[in-house]
Order: sequence, then C-alpha cells, then structure tokens
Amino acid sequence: MTRKPRTLLLVAAVGAVVFFLLGAPEISEGTGTVPDVVAWLSLVVAVVTLAALALYPGLWVLWLSLQYRIPVFSISRWAGFEHYAFLAVDTRFWNAAWASASVSAF
Repeated sequence: MTRKPRTLLLVAAVGAVVFFLLGAPEISEGTGTVPDVVAWLSLVVAVVTLAALALYPGLWVLWLSLQYRIPVFSISRWAGFEHYAFLAVDTRFWNAAWASASVSAF
C-alpha cells in the first residue's frame, strides 16, 4: 500500500489549489460569520474529495494506457502512443464509436 501517501498528498494539493482559487473566507463584522467559514470548509472538503475520486483514477488509467502490460506473465513495457495510433486506423473501433455515438445521440 505505497499509494496512500501519494493519494493523501494529491488530496492536500488539490485542497490547497481550491482554497487558493476560491480565496480564504473573510470574517468581518456583519458580513462574515462562523457559519460562512464552516460553509467554505465544507465546500473545500467536498471539492477535494470529488477531485481525488475523479482525477486520481483518471490519471492512473491514462498512465496505464501508455503501457503494454500482461500482469499474469509479468510482461510490462512502455508502449507510448502505440495503442492510440492503432485505434486511429482500426475500422472496428471507429464502427463501434459511431454506433455508440449514434445510440447516445438518440
């Protein structure tokens, strides 16, 4: 389980970015109250959680798509964009993509 520290660092980094982009909530007389701070912190926690649950697996899948791996036989090599180049000229892929897009459109 060596990925847990990476995941926690990713969650912390995303939280810091969200907090920086949204700005720190101001607590001043009449405008900012304690519930406003709680609302901001709740929003930051929700956004960080959603980002961690969406970004980390998405980036991991992208990383895996650039490799040629058969774990059963311990085969692993860097494929780069070979998979994507193959899909670009594969007629079965484009037929399936067209069928999926046409069914989704209707």
